[in-house]
Amino acid sequence: HFHDGSGNGPTRSQAARAAIRSWAEYTAWEYGDPWGRYSIAASKKMTCSLGSGGWSCAVEARPCRPY
Repeated sequence: HFHDGSGNGPTRSQAARAAIRSWAEYTAWEYGDPWGRYSIAASKKMTCSLGSGGWSCAVEARPCRPY
């Protein structure tokens, strides 16, 4: 199933990194470290928007393990 993460930052790239970190930390906490690698997750989707306080990004992806 899908997991979500979100993050904010002054730039789009910082907000995206924060969202990915949020996804990875929660997924690793729930399933264990091998599952928390966003780089190998499936069905990735990221949406970002610029607001008055900076950038906000949200990600969703299905966790995968490397073995």
